[in-house]
Amino acid sequence: MRQQTSFLPLPAGFSLTQAVCSYGFFVLSPNKWRPQGESTQPAFERPLQLDRERRARFELTQPVGNTLKLSATDGEALTPAGWSHVHLQVKRMLRLHQKDCEDVAAFQKLSSAAAQQNFGRLFRSPDIWEDLVKSILLCNCGWGRTVAMNAALVEHVGKGGFPTAAETAAYGAERLQADCGLGYRARTISKLAQQVVAGEMQLEAFEAGHSPTTTWQDAEKEVRKAAGMGPFTAANMLQLMGHYAHIPCDSETMRHLKKHHGLTACAQGQLQEKAQQAYAAFAPYQFLAYWHELWMDYEARFGSFANMKAEDYALITGHNMRQSKEGCEPDSKPCKRRKSQPTDMDDPLTSPATPALGASTAAASGCLDALPPAAGLAASAAAAAVNEPPQLIRIQLQGLLVVAKILVSHHWQMVAQEADNTRPSTGKDVAKSKLRIMSMD
Repeated sequence: MRQQTSFLPLPAGFSLTQAVCSYGFFVLSPNKWRPQGESTQPAFERPLQLDRERRARFELTQPVGNTLKLSATDGEALTPAGWSHVHLQVKRMLRLHQKDCEDVAAFQKLSSAAAQQNFGRLFRSPDIWEDLVKSILLCNCGWGRTVAMNAALVEHVGKGGFPTAAETAAYGAERLQADCGLGYRARTISKLAQQVVAGEMQLEAFEAGHSPTTTWQDAEKEVRKAAGMGPFTAANMLQLMGHYAHIPCDSETMRHLKKHHGLTACAQGQLQEKAQQAYAAFAPYQFLAYWHELWMDYEARFGSFANMKAEDYALITGHNMRQSKEGCEPDSKPCKRRKSQPTDMDDPLTSPATPALGASTAAASGCLDALPPAAGLAASAAAAAVNEPPQLIRIQLQGLLVVAKILVSHHWQMVAQEADNTRPSTGKDVAKSKLRIMSMD
């Protein structure tokens, strides 16, 4: 089809790169950031809804200073009404509404560092439904699993786009769990989708109901009426709706306050109070001040997000932040927490691993076939990592080694299961199978 284009005016000083590469949701499916190349300008791509049932893929670029170019790369011919709907989604994603511009200006008056770096617009989804689901997928797991669950939702339920509430409700909780691996979140997200489809939650009114004068406590009460909205998820939703006074706190908040604000120890229940105190001078934009510090800290550790490879997104975790650039011991330890509170280390894709003996030597010589599967996988990664940024090579190897361990462990589980299917199992058989699996740890 012939490419269709439209243009949106931008506020002075706006940068597409800064507006997109400012919050972790920009790396989650179906979003795709294309860094600037030698002959190409940076671009953001994703499908957007044309109406409740149809979607098309769009590319966003900033060809000149104060103009945003929107290009439809597939789908049907767009009507004026279709373009209007697309414009609203883009304005929400990039926080281009008048209230957003006023918030950026007010925050930058409070933070000279943010003003100098033109920081203040945090990327979000085209609509509140997608933000609700992605906020739920942040909970009780590592970032690597959040990335994977979003990708599975887009592939299986949305067929390339982020699934609507109607598509999600029709898919059902059991299939969400089976196909997308959402765990307990499958039922939560299915229930939320059913609330929306049944008209029990009007998403547009839900978002519009939060005025700048509403206290975060009042706003939080409204947000928590939605399925799956605990304290962290609700607080994250508030900032996604433009309410920045309340800071969503997790293990990363603890690590950051220890590193940058001298926090020595505190109970988990006191973390919220400590975080609010640390950024009280920036009221009512405490979250923006916190996130600016945290985001700059991440870029100092891993490099610019705007230039990062998509395959490295899952490596940006609190655990890897605690590793020094030289790969030494963590520079801080997480505060004690109950066993029922998972941290980023619960994700097998981001937990630490010990390199297999001889992997680096084999990688250097190119002799990979003689190594066992786990070591061979790590060696392959080491051989391919020559052109990677030095601070990411070790992290990549750790993640790949743990994946290899899981695959081999799964193999032994299948072997044990096959044996059980062919003859009666005994206590010794079960014990032997467990020993084989435990030997991988």
